[in-house]
Amino acid sequence: MRPIIDPNTLEDLQERVIHINRVAKVV
Repeated sequence: MRPIIDPNTLEDLQERVIHINRVAKVV
């Protein structure tokens, strides 16, 4: 059984979260 979440996808999600946090701080 392969995990549904791939490491690459997990990294992309982390980058998106960091970007959203930066935008939230700016606003």
